[in-house]
Amino acid sequence: MPNMPSEYQALREAMRLCESKSDIICTFYSDPRLVRLQKDGKTRFVFGYCFDSNREAAAELANDKAAMFEILEKAGIAAVPHYLLSNGLKPEVSLPELEELFKKHGSLVIKPNGGNKGDLIAKFDQPEKALQYIEANPRVSWSASPYVDITREIRVVVLNGSVRLVCEKVKPKVINGLKMYNLTLGATAQSLKLTDIASSVLDLAVQSVKAIALDMGAVDIVFDHNGNPYVLEINDGFSLERFAASSSEAYSEVVNFYQHAITELFKD
Repeated sequence: MPNMPSEYQALREAMRLCESKSDIICTFYSDPRLVRLQKDGKTRFVFGYCFDSNREAAAELANDKAAMFEILEKAGIAAVPHYLLSNGLKPEVSLPELEELFKKHGSLVIKPNGGNKGDLIAKFDQPEKALQYIEANPRVSWSASPYVDITREIRVVVLNGSVRLVCEKVKPKVINGLKMYNLTLGATAQSLKLTDIASSVLDLAVQSVKAIALDMGAVDIVFDHNGNPYVLEINDGFSLERFAASSSEAYSEVVNFYQHAITELFKD
């Protein structure tokens, strides 16, 4: 196995174990994100943190916050609302449209409709300022969600209908008036046992992944001041490396998960 960026350390360790224990042949390419997996005449790929587990349309849904919310809402799953403001088919946002949303919710969080790293997310109390912010970044597809004073955020990783790993995001950073639990922005993660989380919350994660037809997904669940859980977003391709780096226990959890996910790719 060639030298790889430390960003992929736990994933590469899992691949090494799959080679030695499960006879899966891993072929690496010049792009460190690309790995071909082969066993028993079958070929699978991992590109970055996207596995062959998920179908293309389901993965696209996971990356579209507004579309994902509509599906979850119609399935009766508690989720933070996301309203589509603009995309390639709807390039402009109207002030009356924003005014109606502000009238309904008071404060709005404006965010890119795709992506999951916390970029360009900001809270607004006035529709005019929100529109100025959107118009300053016309190449971005935008969505809006009502402001929720989040008191806790956990990530629940689901694979083939079962919860495989849970961690809690702690020490959020305040950016643009929001508590940001994104690990890429400086929050940290700590291990949780499945028994630490109510079964109803774990089931919320499982049902949300099922609703958008993913086989593997990381569900970010937030809690309000009353302790009510809501699905914030679902990630089809997700890194657990920052969580893995938090402790030796977490590292082992992540390696075990990736190893299991890889071997599952070759099951009928």
